[in-house]
Amino acid sequence: MSVAISLLANHRKATVNVTDTKVTFGDFAADNIAPKDFPLFKKCSVLVAGNDIEHVKPIMDRATAIVGKNPSVSDVAEAINVAIGERLHAEITRKVLHKHGFDVNSFRDEGKRKCPPSAYLGLFNRVDQVSLSLKFIVSGFDSGGSSHSAQGHIYAADGQGVPVCYDPVGMWAVGKGAHAALSYLAFLIQRHGSPSREEGTELALFFALGAKFMAESCGEVGSQTTFAYINEYGRPPHYISYEAIEIIKAMWTLEAAPRIPEHLPEKISGFLKEFPAPSSDKELMAKLPSNQKRLRAH
Repeated sequence: MSVAISLLANHRKATVNVTDTKVTFGDFAADNIAPKDFPLFKKCSVLVAGNDIEHVKPIMDRATAIVGKNPSVSDVAEAINVAIGERLHAEITRKVLHKHGFDVNSFRDEGKRKCPPSAYLGLFNRVDQVSLSLKFIVSGFDSGGSSHSAQGHIYAADGQGVPVCYDPVGMWAVGKGAHAALSYLAFLIQRHGSPSREEGTELALFFALGAKFMAESCGEVGSQTTFAYINEYGRPPHYISYEAIEIIKAMWTLEAAPRIPEHLPEKISGFLKEFPAPSSDKELMAKLPSNQKRLRAH
């Protein structure tokens, strides 16, 4: 299902977007095969994660037709939500209901009356099993205004609920690797602050790429190719070259990836000794070697 990541940067004057290019087809998968970003209206980008890649273009075409000219980021997210729902209804009709003389609306309104109870329940269960695995991130800027007043936004849409705004946290990820990516980003932001409040886009780019590299531990996230670009209001997207991404990945692997401390056995071996259960933290401290007292105190 892969991963798509978006961060706000440079006081919310820029967005940093990262995806892989891997697609899974049931029992097999291919990396470096499918782009998963769709720039819209020079102010908005749509990222997608999911295996039902054949539905992405029809959904995007329909969403573009819905929003018309000069939409806001929330307008685009809502249009994608509507387009997902329409596409899902079409898929349900084609796969399940058409041969029985129904579409989604007529089955909802007349199915119970026209079908025997067991047949209606069987069709209802089959309808409920049809789904689209696609999840979308919409990132971009307010419609209208100047580059000075423009503010970046991040929304997520999957057709299952209303679009959700992630401006307060300044980041989001979707796809199979989203949990690993978001955990990593949350840790970095807690330790170093949000890139949305920092000058420039370098920190946000490093955070977003690191999150993608962490997500590669998931088998469905592609590791061979990373696609990254930066959007700033009123400017064309700035794409990061594959060569630059490989250099950053090497830097991240050597200096920033989770690592094991040197001399680890000596530092923690004392914790593996068996002690009687202490009645208080003070009693536990008294039983620890001096080097471990210092570690615990910190």
